[in-house]
Amino acid sequence: MTIVYMEGFETTPTSQVSFGGNILYAGTDTGVRAGGGGIRSLRVTSAFNQTTMLADTKNLLVPDEVFVKFSIHADILTSGGMYVELFNQASVSMGSLNFSGGNLTGTLCGHAITSSSGWLNSTWYTMDIHIKFHATTGVVEVRRDGVMLSSASGLNTAQSGAHTGFRILRILKQLFTVSVSFYLDDIVINDALGSVNNSFMPDVRIVGLFPTGDISTRNDMSPSSGTDHFAVVDEFPASATDFLESTTVGDEEVFNITDLTLPTGWGIIAVQPTVLQRETVATGTANTEIGLVVGGVDYWDTANPKLLTTSDQYENGKIYEQNPNTAAGWTDANIDALRIGIRVIS
Repeated sequence: MTIVYMEGFETTPTSQVSFGGNILYAGTDTGVRAGGGGIRSLRVTSAFNQTTMLADTKNLLVPDEVFVKFSIHADILTSGGMYVELFNQASVSMGSLNFSGGNLTGTLCGHAITSSSGWLNSTWYTMDIHIKFHATTGVVEVRRDGVMLSSASGLNTAQSGAHTGFRILRILKQLFTVSVSFYLDDIVINDALGSVNNSFMPDVRIVGLFPTGDISTRNDMSPSSGTDHFAVVDEFPASATDFLESTTVGDEEVFNITDLTLPTGWGIIAVQPTVLQRETVATGTANTEIGLVVGGVDYWDTANPKLLTTSDQYENGKIYEQNPNTAAGWTDANIDALRIGIRVIS
C-alpha cells in the first residue's frame, strides 16, 4: 500500500469530522477550491468556536514513514487560528503546526518549525508534512504549495515500543473564543512503500462521482420508491427517505457512475468507492462489502467487510492506485467505464 487515507468531502457532508468518535455537523460549500473537478470543501463555521474537531483517519498505522497532504483556506491566519496535530500509534502527540496571526509555528518530533512570511488571508494553501521515524536518520519536512519551509535530517524521531509510527491526524480550531471560519479540503496520507505514490504527492483534487444508472442483472435490493435503483442513492447530501434495502445475504447492487471530466494535464492517482449504510434493527452481525467492476471483472474488498450499526456510517472501500484489471495507471476512459457496487455478506 502507499495511499492509506484520502478525503475530499465530496460525498459525505460530515465526512470524517468528529470528536471523541461522535459525528458533528459540518457543512460543505460548492466551488470553493478551483481546478481538477472537485466541487466541495469542508467549511468550519463560527458555530464551532467552542468545539474541538478531529479529522479522524480511522486509526491508521503507518510505522516507518508518513506523508500528510491537506489544503486549507487561510482566512483564519490573522484572527483565531487552527492547528494540525499528529499522533503516534499509542495516541500520544508527536507535535503540531500552529497557524495563527499570519505565522506558522510548531514542533514535530522535537524539531522546531517557524514560517512568518508570505501568508495571506482568503487564500488556499496546500501543506505537506513528511516524517521518517528513526533513532538516528529521522527526517522532518514541511512544505507549502510545493516549496520547502522547513527540512531537517539526522534526527531522532523514533517512537519507541507501542508508540511506533503515525496513527491519527487532527485538524482543530485553536482559539475557542474567536468566531472564525476556515475551509479544509483534499486530505491525502501516504507512506513510502510500494512503487507509486510513495513520496510527496502532487497537487491533488478529490472528486466525487455518483451513480447514474442501474445494471439490470445486478439490482437485487428494494428501492424506497420507484423502480430506478440508482435514483434513490444519487443525491448529495444523502436523503433519509431515499434508500435501497435488503435482508438477504447475497443481494447486491451495481451502478454506472458519472463520467469524469479530467482537465488537460491532470492524471488519476487513485480510486476509492464509498457507501453510506445502516441497519434498521440492531443485530450486530450484518456486514456488507464494497467493490468495483472493471473491465467486466468484480473486485470486492473481501478483506474489509463493513459492519452495520443503527447509526448512519460513511464507509470507504479499498484504495486502488492502479487499475486492478490492467495493473497500470488509471485513465479517463477507465473511469468512464467503471462501475461501483455493494453486496450483503451476512
